[in-house]
Amino acid sequence: MNHLSLCQRMYIRSRRPFRIILMRHAESEGNVDKCVYSSTPDHALKITERGKRQATLAGRELQKLIGDESVYFIVSPYTRTRMTYKIVKEGLEQRQHFAMKEDPRLRELDFGNFQDLETMQETMEKTRSAYGRFWFRFMNGESCSDVYDRATAFWESVFRSMDHSPGTRFQNYVIITHGLMMRLILMRYFQWKVEFFERVWNPSNCETWIMERDERGSYRLLLL
Repeated sequence: MNHLSLCQRMYIRSRRPFRIILMRHAESEGNVDKCVYSSTPDHALKITERGKRQATLAGRELQKLIGDESVYFIVSPYTRTRMTYKIVKEGLEQRQHFAMKEDPRLRELDFGNFQDLETMQETMEKTRSAYGRFWFRFMNGESCSDVYDRATAFWESVFRSMDHSPGTRFQNYVIITHGLMMRLILMRYFQWKVEFFERVWNPSNCETWIMERDERGSYRLLLL
């Protein structure tokens, strides 16, 4: 897009969604019982009954926010995010322009297959903190810096889709993902330093962080 004039770039950006809404999944089995990670794959964990209520409320709040505006969901393919999406969607009124797709890049940080609770607690409390939360890589898994690269690739494809898609221009993008990924998505867009990222903690289950487009076509964070 470097060959485009400033006016052309601003026009393209002005057609981007008015809001990008980041939402963390509802409370999952792993949020209430860490032992399940030793016997159930992380991607297969379901949401709890409390999580279902959280997602129902989140759907109602989303409906209040966007009204009858068009909406495009992008969802992590984990079971808990899929379940959250399904319940949130039920809280929305029917609308003409609605779409959804899954994107594996929105998945949770890979902690390394099945996890022993005692070993994981020691790793989280001692080794990871000493090494640096952003840089530490779990055995057979990922580091936050690895997930940052996924967030970078995600943003690139999202903006390509927004700017060059010949189809419907959606007024809202809703991204249902995981707490860490939400922080890294913001880190990438707002160019946070590592030290700032490490001072930001995960949102609560079904909490939303809202990015709103300004007159220049850039996004500002409303709630954090």
